[in-house]
Amino acid sequence: MSEKLIALRNGIWNISDATLASPQISEAIFDQTIDKLVDAFETVFTEPNPIFELLPDQRFAANIYGKNPKYSRQLMDGLATNYAMLGANPENFPNCTDGYIDNKIDGSVRRIFEDADWIRWASMDNFLTFLAEATPSVFLAAVKSSLANEEDPFGKLFSQESDGIAGRNYLSGLFRALEILAWNNDLFVETLLALAKLDTKDPGGNWTNRPSNSLITILLPWFPQTSTAIELRVAAVKIINKEFPEQGWRLLVGLLPSSHQISSGATKPRFRDWIPADWKDGNVSHDDYWKQIDAYGNYALGSR
Repeated sequence: MSEKLIALRNGIWNISDATLASPQISEAIFDQTIDKLVDAFETVFTEPNPIFELLPDQRFAANIYGKNPKYSRQLMDGLATNYAMLGANPENFPNCTDGYIDNKIDGSVRRIFEDADWIRWASMDNFLTFLAEATPSVFLAAVKSSLANEEDPFGKLFSQESDGIAGRNYLSGLFRALEILAWNNDLFVETLLALAKLDTKDPGGNWTNRPSNSLITILLPWFPQTSTAIELRVAAVKIINKEFPEQGWRLLVGLLPSSHQISSGATKPRFRDWIPADWKDGNVSHDDYWKQIDAYGNYALGSR
């Protein structure tokens, strides 16, 4: 299906903040519109990126080799943004059947990632943050399913990492997506466990985007990137230590005070209101800071 035809079938519309604020636009969206969007999305995102037909050190010259994606980045961004905005705001579209938007997007994302190989995950790396917000539980379930897959798609993805000016890491989008999900209190523990399991597959590398760094960034006592209660954060760290001792110990060490710690924060949700309205990065009370340090320090001493 051509990109032009996809745009036409999709009605050449983009969900945006302006759409949500405009009843004239949001009320013009019906079940049939959602069907067209889902059809377009699945057509575009089941198309593997031909860049992965090249070796890692050849991919910087994909244009020369004629290995260009079939669909433009602009179209893919638009479709993924539509999914995120619809999934996060189904109530803003009154002419769609109750539950229709959620069911269609959930089913679509589930099909996209069913038995997904490393090429599927790599091809979608730039768009995973949108899907995490479009359907958080289904997306996290897809990550967990791939982590348990005997074909080990994430292990293969780590092996695709390359260094140098033209180097690339094809897991950065996944780490950012999981950082977003860590703002969801209901998915917090499962999300951290997924990052810890990813860390077991990480052979290390020069890229700073790593699951271990995401874990530390989310939980830093002086600059936390989650609004989850401190008791649940500590409980999550203990669970990680029991299930993944090596990764858990490194996490504990990374959370204890150090003169070298810096943080620019984790990725935040754009479409979901998971962050409290009065949230301010780094606004941690003296008592809350030391409550975390004492908990992690005491646990570290007791676990060794």
